[in-house]
Amino acid sequence: MTGIQNKIVILNTCEWNLLKTFHLPDNIIGVKQLSLVPSPLDGGANNTLVCISSNCSLYIFDLNQACIIHTLQPIKPVKKIVVSITGRYIAIVELEGHLKLMLVEKLFMEKCEPVKKLNEPCRPVAHGIPDHLQCVRQLMKQELHLQRLIPILKEFEEYPEKYRALIWSTILELPGNRSAYCALANKVINVRVTSDLLKDYPLANRSKKIMLMTTMNCLIQWCPLLSQCSFLPHLVFPFLMVFQKDPLLGFELIISILLNYCQKWFEYYPLPPLNVLGIIENILLQADPALLNVFCERGITSSEYAWPLLKTVMSEVLCGPEWLILWDHLISYKNPLLLLTSVVAYSICSREIIISSLHSAERFKRYYSSQGHITAKELLKVAQRLDKETPLRSHPSHYLRNELIPLPTKGPYLPFLLNDFPKFLTDEVSVLELEKLKETERSVREHNHKTMKVAEEKRLKHEAKAFMNQIHQERLNEVERCIKEQLSDVDWRLGRATTHKPEMQHVHDIPEVNIDDSSDEDILDSRNDKSKHYKQLQQNVDKLEYEVHSLLNSIRSQKSRVECT
Repeated sequence: MTGIQNKIVILNTCEWNLLKTFHLPDNIIGVKQLSLVPSPLDGGANNTLVCISSNCSLYIFDLNQACIIHTLQPIKPVKKIVVSITGRYIAIVELEGHLKLMLVEKLFMEKCEPVKKLNEPCRPVAHGIPDHLQCVRQLMKQELHLQRLIPILKEFEEYPEKYRALIWSTILELPGNRSAYCALANKVINVRVTSDLLKDYPLANRSKKIMLMTTMNCLIQWCPLLSQCSFLPHLVFPFLMVFQKDPLLGFELIISILLNYCQKWFEYYPLPPLNVLGIIENILLQADPALLNVFCERGITSSEYAWPLLKTVMSEVLCGPEWLILWDHLISYKNPLLLLTSVVAYSICSREIIISSLHSAERFKRYYSSQGHITAKELLKVAQRLDKETPLRSHPSHYLRNELIPLPTKGPYLPFLLNDFPKFLTDEVSVLELEKLKETERSVREHNHKTMKVAEEKRLKHEAKAFMNQIHQERLNEVERCIKEQLSDVDWRLGRATTHKPEMQHVHDIPEVNIDDSSDEDILDSRNDKSKHYKQLQQNVDKLEYEVHSLLNSIRSQKSRVECT
C-alpha cells in the first residue's frame, strides 16, 4: 500500500508484519493505482510492481532490486491498467481512449536503473492540449463516418440525444472557428433591430432568450440583410436547443443550414421564395395532381401550404422528438433537397384531412402552423419515394445544388448568403438607404402614435366636459321642478284654508283660533316634508355626480394603461 509519505509499504497479510519499504522518487507525487505483476518463475514473490502516478504516468518497479524497469516502447498518459492472472498480459487504457493489450515479456527491458538515480526527473512524453484536441477530432472523424452512422440510423431511427450535437457537427464538418465567432459576437449589439425581430417570438426562459438574441446578433453581423427576415427566429431557435451547451457550434450549424438547405430563399426578398415554391408545386403536380387541383379550386397557393413549413423548417407541425428524427435523416443523408420533398410529403400524408375538413383559407393557415399527428417515419418514407420517382425536369436537383458546402476552418466566415439577395439590396448604398427608410418609418410611426394619443386625450376631455354639463343641467332642471311642485302645493293648501274658514265660524264649540292654528301646523308639516324631500333629492344628485366622476377617472386610467401597453 501507499500513502502521503511518497513510499510504498509491503505487508505480509498472514501475520500483518512489515516486509519492505520502497521509497518513490521525488518527482512522483501521489499514486492513483498499484498492481503487482505475477511471474510464473518467481515462486509467488511478485517482485514486479506497476504504478500510475497522479499525472497519469506509468512506472514499473523491481521491488527486489529497488530499481525502475524501463519499457521497450514509450507509453502515453494512462488512465487505468489491468494485469492478467498469470501476469502474461497487461491491458492499458490511455487518456485518449485507446485500449492496448501488451505482452509483459515484450514490454520490460532487462536492465534496471538503481533507486539512487530515481531522483532524476522522469518526464512523460510531451503532449499539449491542442495536440490532444486535434487528435480527438481526427479520431471522431474516423469513427463517426457515414458508413457506420447510416446503419445505426436505420436500425434505431434516431441518434442518441446525448451525442446528437456531436454527430451533427461531425457530419456537417463544423470547424469550431472560435476566433471568427468571437469577432462577430463582440461587435456592438443593435438592440432595437434584434428586439424588432423577436417581438413575434417571445420566450419566457431568460437564458434561452439571451442565447437566441446573441445568435441573432451574430447572424445580423455576418449578413446585415438578415435583419429584415421576420421568420428567422422560428428557423434558428429549434437548432439552438440542440446545441445549447455550445453556442459556437450552434451558430455554425445555422449558417450551414442557411447555405445548404435554404438555397435561393432570398432571391425575391421581401416576398416568399417564389422559385422554390414553384419547384414544390411541380413535384406535387407529378406526385398527386388531384391534390394540387383541390388547392387550386379552394384558392390556396404554395405560399400558404408550403412556405409556412419551409420557413419554420417544419418545427411547428412536428413535435420535438419527431422533428429531431427528421433532421437526423436530413443531415445524415447530406441531401439538402430532401427538405423540399419532405414539405410535399407532409401535404400528401395530410391528403384526407385537406379534402374533408379544410375548406377556408383560415383553416389552412391554422393547420399548417399547428402541430399535427404525422410521424417523421412516414414523412421520410414518402419524401424518399418522391426523391426517387420525380423526373429530372421537375426534380429540385435540376435547379438547385445537391451537395453541401463546408464552412472554412480558418479566417472569417465568408458572407455567401449575400449573393442570394436581390442585387439592388446588396449594394452598400441601397443598404444604407434601406436603414434610413426604416428609421424614417419608425419616426413617422412614433409621431402618429403621439398625435393619436393627444387627439384621444382631447376627445376624452371634451366628452367629460359635455357629460358634466349635461349632469349639471339635469340637476338644475330637477331643482326647478321640485321648487315649482313645492310652491304649487303651498298655494293649494292656502286656498283650501281660505275656502273653509267662513263655514267654520258657525261652529261655536271650537274656537276660531284653534282652527287657524291647526291649518298653520299642517302647512308647516307640509313644508317640512318638502324640505326633507328636497334635501334627499340633493343628496341623490350629489351621489350621482360622484359616481360619474369615478366612472370618468376609471375610463381615463384604463385608456392610459392601454396606450402604455
